[in-house]
Amino acid sequence: MNMKLKKFFLVSFFCLLSFKPLFSSPIIEDKEYPVAILGSGIAALTAAVQISQAGFEPLIITGPSPGGIIVKSHSIHNWPGEIEISGPDLIDKLQKQAEACGTLFLPGQVVDIEMAKEPFILTVQNKIDNKTTKIKARTCIIAVGALPKLLGVPGEQENLFTNIFTCAPCDGFRFKNKTVAIIGGGDSALTEAHYLSNLAQKVYLIIRKDQFKTIQPKYRDEVLARPNVEVLYQTSVQAFQKTEKGLSLSLAAPSGIQKLGVDGAFLAIGSLPNTDLFKGKLELDSEGYIVLKNQQETSATRIFAAGDVSDKTFKQAMTAAGDATKAALQAQQYLGSSTSLASTAAAKSSVKELYSLASLRTAVSFSGKPVVVYFSSKHCPPCRSFTYTYEAWASQYQEKALFVKVIRETAPDCFDAFRIDCYPTVLILTPKGKLLYQGCGLNELSKVPSVLEKS
Repeated sequence: MNMKLKKFFLVSFFCLLSFKPLFSSPIIEDKEYPVAILGSGIAALTAAVQISQAGFEPLIITGPSPGGIIVKSHSIHNWPGEIEISGPDLIDKLQKQAEACGTLFLPGQVVDIEMAKEPFILTVQNKIDNKTTKIKARTCIIAVGALPKLLGVPGEQENLFTNIFTCAPCDGFRFKNKTVAIIGGGDSALTEAHYLSNLAQKVYLIIRKDQFKTIQPKYRDEVLARPNVEVLYQTSVQAFQKTEKGLSLSLAAPSGIQKLGVDGAFLAIGSLPNTDLFKGKLELDSEGYIVLKNQQETSATRIFAAGDVSDKTFKQAMTAAGDATKAALQAQQYLGSSTSLASTAAAKSSVKELYSLASLRTAVSFSGKPVVVYFSSKHCPPCRSFTYTYEAWASQYQEKALFVKVIRETAPDCFDAFRIDCYPTVLILTPKGKLLYQGCGLNELSKVPSVLEKS
């Protein structure tokens, strides 16, 4: 190797050390955290930023779907300061802000919470490596969200969040001067129709019954009187099929099966809050939403809720952020003055993010030890779950191996070179580039620690 080329590789390798990916921080079971935040979506991250900027060290327990449902949205138009931003990019920005303020993250899901006395004790289970952790916390903010109800018909899952959506203010702008269908027969469907009728050229309201179930008859009449709104009564969607224009809906109507072509569709049939854990422990309403007593406080002292888990009306990223800010401020009132300030700098990561095949080859050549390569994508929900666990492994095994990460959207040549078409995937390579291990999917990747122990 000539001197110029050698110098280039050396410079490229040491430049890797300046890349700032996701943090990795040790979680101490015996430590009492001031605030445990359940969830890692908009509400959870906003609360973490507010708490940490007040001088406390919040702990986010990520839950089974890190980032929340908004990471499935490819285009958001109603977030302040952003003309347009994708859900993954928005969550990444908030996450980096929370990290920089000193927020700690623990991968896993809370499977039990003991709240009879202070501090609360939360049992957290990581289903990737089957590790269980006990966490003590003085206060809790619940921001675990809700899942939209689905029809369960063919073509729905395949088109969800690409052609089928659940939030008109979030995704409606992309259908300006286009044709949309709204499925639902209640007030939420009317609200979606009202919003979309100001944007879309044509709005179809598809309802299974012969009348709307509403507590606002005047509002219903106003929406249905709009010239671009058409109601299809006693009609149900049997299937969705993607087309060049958008979607084709197979409808069961009184006159028989019909086809309806639209640019996009919105589901407005309700949602299911993720509150099974809190049944019998917190007051819930008839639909399972957490009942709030004093602003964002639940029926239990020192436990607060924010976002879709307690808001069944608005369900907006902006309202979730507002609720979370109030919940954080209320938690701070219970905590009083902080005794130890949260770190204002993100913890140093043991994972280096690479942006090209050349930098990956350089890392392998100069590592002197096995290289663990994590292949991810911004639009892969399981990758978000795995990222936290991968960071923890990187911290634990950093003496045994070099941990790196490549993302499909920024380093496509790495995926092409290794023929990666499944996410998340992990490869373990020797310094000479020989493959020691390859696994894809959360179940297979649980084997990574045992491979590293033997290497």
